[in-house]
Amino acid sequence: MQTLELECPSCGEMLELDAGFAGGVCRCSNCGTLMTVPSDAGKAERLSRPSAGPSRGEELIRDLPRPGGASESPRAPRPSKNKASSGKGKKSRPSSASATIEPGEYRTASGKVVRLDASARVPMAGRKKKQIRAATTAIFFAVVLGIVALAVVAIIAMVGGPGKGGEGEGVEHEAVTPTGPVYDPNANPYKLEFANAAGVPVSGKVAVVIETSNDSSRWLADAADLLVAGLSKGDGSVSVAVFAGTSKGGNAYQDSELTPAKDLDKQALTSWLTQQPTGLTSDVTDAIQQALKQSPDVLVLVVSNAYDEQVDAWTRLVEGKETLVIHGLMINGNSRQLRNWLRDRKASEALAISTQDIADWREPAAE
Repeated sequence: MQTLELECPSCGEMLELDAGFAGGVCRCSNCGTLMTVPSDAGKAERLSRPSAGPSRGEELIRDLPRPGGASESPRAPRPSKNKASSGKGKKSRPSSASATIEPGEYRTASGKVVRLDASARVPMAGRKKKQIRAATTAIFFAVVLGIVALAVVAIIAMVGGPGKGGEGEGVEHEAVTPTGPVYDPNANPYKLEFANAAGVPVSGKVAVVIETSNDSSRWLADAADLLVAGLSKGDGSVSVAVFAGTSKGGNAYQDSELTPAKDLDKQALTSWLTQQPTGLTSDVTDAIQQALKQSPDVLVLVVSNAYDEQVDAWTRLVEGKETLVIHGLMINGNSRQLRNWLRDRKASEALAISTQDIADWREPAAE
């Protein structure tokens, strides 16, 4: 059954009525006001007598439209079932049945004239409750389902235990070795007792590839300090080879020889890095190719940003090297592509750090 909606011009209640009554009149089920039923998109208008007005709840209309085109036959007036006011300020409301009215002419505020006689009944427009109830129910169940989904995710996370996090942050991750240290994002890398690159554990042969470009010139000295401090920790079993991705290709520090990490000279490494040719771009890919010739256990990439096509090229270079652990240190930058790539590699990490982070770590260590 099709219905139409209208707003009571007296009390503002949203009402519903059978669409077959369009063009006639109806009564508000909330306050009893007699009003026109618009046949188009117009608003309902209140009807009143031009002379002595009828009492509220005592109106009726002639030739009221009925669904299907039929007109309603006359019926005897029904007495109102409403009780009188209780004296506590509550108003009586009209019953669901229509009451008879005094016949005659009724007018709207806009000047429309409607003739009524006592041979028909005025339909009662009901409150629009079903839609509101349905909407409230839908919202309630949506909230309940959302809470249940969050609970399920939390349970799965607890059952699964420590594992790979969404972006490699805030969660303990798998160690480089089953019994070795794990990455703690809240730890100060300068104070850790094991060999690390910005706090990420490393072991065995480590190849470090550092971007040297216009962007990296702002943080090369900080990166060298952080790497030397971290890689030289531990029992001295870590050996390191350093490669620079320059604007003219790759370049190797100390002829790409693997050097015991405890023998790294911070000043010498910093001086070498800052003397590398820089430009708008850096050939990190070529430097990775040189680094892989050392058959490292761990590859550390120190870059500002990594574009999608660069990460695709790096991915192709390490195809078949499933045991190679790769850590990406993004200084003053970020790359979702790099994060996604390393998140899918076992024991690998992608960290976004700033020169301010390095300064904050270094200050407590100097005290």
